[in-house]
Amino acid sequence: GGDTKFADAQLANLADLRKASLKASYQDANGRGILRTFVKFIIGQSVVVDFHEKDEDKLQQILAWWKTITRTNKWFSLLREFVIRAFRDGEAFLRKVVLINGLPSFRFIEPEKVSDPPKKNDNTSEGIELDPQDAETVIAYHVQIKQDWESIDAAEIIHFKMNVDRNTRRGRPELETVLPLFAKYTKWLDARIVLNIIRTNIALVREVQGSPTDLLRLRSQQASTSSTSTEQDKMKMLRPGTIITATPGVKYNMLSPNIDARDAAQDGRNIQLSMASAEGLPDVFVTSDYAKANFASTVVSQNPAVRAFEEYQNLFREPFTDMVEWLLGMGVAARAIAQDVDLSFDISYPPLLK
Repeated sequence: GGDTKFADAQLANLADLRKASLKASYQDANGRGILRTFVKFIIGQSVVVDFHEKDEDKLQQILAWWKTITRTNKWFSLLREFVIRAFRDGEAFLRKVVLINGLPSFRFIEPEKVSDPPKKNDNTSEGIELDPQDAETVIAYHVQIKQDWESIDAAEIIHFKMNVDRNTRRGRPELETVLPLFAKYTKWLDARIVLNIIRTNIALVREVQGSPTDLLRLRSQQASTSSTSTEQDKMKMLRPGTIITATPGVKYNMLSPNIDARDAAQDGRNIQLSMASAEGLPDVFVTSDYAKANFASTVVSQNPAVRAFEEYQNLFREPFTDMVEWLLGMGVAARAIAQDVDLSFDISYPPLLK
């Protein structure tokens, strides 16, 4: 009973975490910027598939089929969304389907839809059924469709997960570590705006020299020039460019609040530096502040990020390879490609730095 409650609580927290990550990707400037940075450097202009077939006629068969299915699947946007979902949700589910016209295609499955059915066996948890003899071999995925659950064979699903161990069923969002920093940065930014508003609201103090009788006389003169009863009870706010002519015995002083918050200016940058550290990115990629950067320092700071992008490219090469192999196999099944064609290929990415 205790293990079941812990698993349920863990799944609930993961669902809440995905919702928070999704919200940050849409509404938080830093969250959207970080995700876009990963997509731009991992995908770049496109992902290139190089086929090894040497025979020109057979190669043309592959290219003709590849042109057809990439157009049907909108290949570039498919891969781009796959990367975004993986980073944003911590995982991506892609189902292999065959369209009415017989062409192979893919459909994304929302992570929330992969869940435990009301009646499940001991090997099913978090919507994923494992081989009882192997904790890393998936047998089926249970997907909720309205009020029913469909058990989909693992061969029909491409499941890519991030930031977890191999024997963990579900992935965790890339923004998990920086979500608290997003909230801190927003509060800091709001506080800075309030601080600047206070600083720019300069109080104008009028000092009247003399006796209380002189003050009452000046008050009466002001009331006699007011046009409405409401204006008699308060001073008019001065408009920009107003020229004040002080009468004898009156002195005007402009006072500003004595707020010493010079250290607070660095706090926002420190928060963004923590975001950059958590994501393994150069600070300029998060702050977008290149004012203090030069070519040499930028290139040096990019080196660790380049290694990280190369690592992610290798990770995504695995699901991309599964996608290409299935599409080519469907081409053979549809007899658009001959049986004796060499279907081996390489997946390459654009250079990270020119």
